[in-house]
Amino acid sequence: MAETKIIYHIDEEETPYLVKLPVPPEKVTLADFKNVLSNRPVHSYKFFFKSMDQDFGRGRARSLPSAPQAPAPLAA
Repeated sequence: MAETKIIYHIDEEETPYLVKLPVPPEKVTLADFKNVLSNRPVHSYKFFFKSMDQDFGRGRARSLPSAPQAPAPLAA
């Protein structure tokens, strides 16, 4: 079964966290990840995703809090 690994940071903590979602990277949504954070107030978070631009290469894009679909696969 395909899975998506997400590495994330919380505020100024040095140690990153890793979660594995039982969803393929091309189908994972921001809502899938927010469900993992259900014990924390996700309304105060900012979500960023790696993206690939053909002209500029790898970049970073911010997602709006209400966007249900991740703008790009979370695993890269």
